[in-house]
Amino acid sequence: KYYLLMDLPSEAMQHGQVYFYVRTTKVLFSLLGPLLLSFLVPYLLSIWYFSSMNRRINRLNNALNKVNIQSDVLVLKDNSKDEIGQLTQHYNSMAQRIQSQAIEIEQFENRRKQLLSNLSHDLRTPLTMILGYAETIRNGLYKDEKELQASAKIILQRSRYMDRLLDQLLDITRQNSDTLTHSLAPHNLSEILRKIVADYLLFLDGQNYTLDINIEDADIEAFIDVALIERAIRNLIDNAIRYGKDGYYLGISLEETQDEVWISVKDKGVGIALEEHERIFERFYRVNQGRQGEGLGIGLAFVKEIVELHHGKI
Repeated sequence: KYYLLMDLPSEAMQHGQVYFYVRTTKVLFSLLGPLLLSFLVPYLLSIWYFSSMNRRINRLNNALNKVNIQSDVLVLKDNSKDEIGQLTQHYNSMAQRIQSQAIEIEQFENRRKQLLSNLSHDLRTPLTMILGYAETIRNGLYKDEKELQASAKIILQRSRYMDRLLDQLLDITRQNSDTLTHSLAPHNLSEILRKIVADYLLFLDGQNYTLDINIEDADIEAFIDVALIERAIRNLIDNAIRYGKDGYYLGISLEETQDEVWISVKDKGVGIALEEHERIFERFYRVNQGRQGEGLGIGLAFVKEIVELHHGKI
């Protein structure tokens, strides 16, 4: 063993200065090897770590740049639990929500276009009839008083139909502007329903309809917005008459259970296919069979909104 003793005054050494005494080159390499490795390993690890982070961030950034409501969603796979992994998961959720909303917007836009097309057709047909029969009456081209009354009845029916279409357009405006409000007060539902039924009895007179009216003798009261509830009931009855007319049957009932009031409107028409049941309350949606050229597909959606506004169900 060798020992080396160096005696140096403190002023001979600079601050932080270290002296190594090496007897052989082999010992020098045994010292520099671990020293060099201790510097290189953290540097290489840092390069690998930041390169990996940079690749993940660039991949996320490129995916964000490609997000478009008209293109498919680019789903990224990143199973890491760090912040970038969490951000990637948020991106995937956001992109899927955007695509879902884009599909809904596209469907809504298609329905809006269909609505305008239907409205054009639905208004043009009765208007043409009204103009034709009005011209006949004005020129006195009817044979007798009976034909005159028949022409006037058709004009009245078509005018009422156009009035209903305009009411539905107003409903659309209300729904778009979120202005549908209600004012609850106690009202006699039995009396309201009797008045509504009386109006339709006059309308259906002479049309060979079987009317099945079941309203309990005892008055039933409920906290409702009478104007909205009456509108909802009339919408349901109009639907039953318009789309169930082949059955020549109209059933209306009102009953009260322990904690609920049930209003029922029935017809015996062609009905609606089971696969269509879940969609009949969608705005602008119309079942194809038996509904061409009739309505705007807004009536039942408006009814549902009124019922839910009263914390009920349809």
